[in-house]
Amino acid sequence: MWRQRPHRLLVMSASLYLGTAIALPFLPFAPTLGFSAPPPGILMVTAALVAAYLLCAEALKRVAMR
Repeated sequence: MWRQRPHRLLVMSASLYLGTAIALPFLPFAPTLGFSAPPPGILMVTAALVAAYLLCAEALKRVAMR
């Protein structure tokens, strides 16, 4: 599917942001900041958006490297 894998830094940063987005509402101080736990559907959409971002970055990398 890919000629090259997505760059490691891209995957790591996207994973970090996804992990932060998932964990933040569940931390003990989250209510103080006005956060509440999101429904599972929102978590799935967030994961899908990150996956779409990675796929788009790979596709655009091919265009830019021509």
